[in-house]
Amino acid sequence: MAELGFEDVRREEVRCDLRLAKYYQDTQFMVMEEQAAAQATDKERDRVKEAIREGVRESHGRARVTPKILFNVFLPAHDATAVALTNVFFHLSRHPIVYNRLRQAILALGPYSTWTFERLKACKYLQAVLNETFRLNPSIGQMNRVAVRDTVLPASGGNEGTSPVFVNKGTVLTTSFYALYRSPQIWGQDSDKWRPERWLQKGRDELVKVGHWTFLPFGGGPRICIGMQLALTEVAYAVGRLAQRYQRVDCRSGVGLCRSGKLRQ
Repeated sequence: MAELGFEDVRREEVRCDLRLAKYYQDTQFMVMEEQAAAQATDKERDRVKEAIREGVRESHGRARVTPKILFNVFLPAHDATAVALTNVFFHLSRHPIVYNRLRQAILALGPYSTWTFERLKACKYLQAVLNETFRLNPSIGQMNRVAVRDTVLPASGGNEGTSPVFVNKGTVLTTSFYALYRSPQIWGQDSDKWRPERWLQKGRDELVKVGHWTFLPFGGGPRICIGMQLALTEVAYAVGRLAQRYQRVDCRSGVGLCRSGKLRQ
């Protein structure tokens, strides 16, 4: 029997990608637009629609822009959802106390048929679990940008990091989210530990407010990921439904555990 080689697998992946592109290209444009807009707030909805329409204008038609939008907006959101769910349950299976508290918070929401976007967002402990997972296991470890002209950054220079910094045209700037999210100066001395409680105000069922540029799981500014609400809602709903159904999640892998079965810190 012939062995399955790397090139065979790659060719099959390409064929699958082409079939997927053809399938989505046949999808009605207006349906796609409305589904995208339904995932966002009013302000974000307008931005999503305008981005799609701008792509159509640049492409002089809908057929050419549809795959571009899908592969750059909707499919990455689903991929981020899968990765985030894997990371969430990796940690939950190793923290039974956290899982029990999360489950109680989810059960308090009532039947899942009554859940809405607003109610999932209002479940503070669920949001704390998701935030802590995105912090410790960011979907994107770093981001690179190239300066298209000479410019000056308002801060980050000098011994205190508060002086301006001159940036030459062509300079590659790298932001390490992995390092940012594990900085003891920002997150405390236990910054390398998964602890959702760090996101909750002490003695209150409210989320801690962090600096806007301190936590950027989906980027920030005018180029923030427009699939953010789609991914977050999917993750929150999936975690909620599983926590509602199952009383516990067991870790059956030695990864992250000591020989005694306790969590390796």
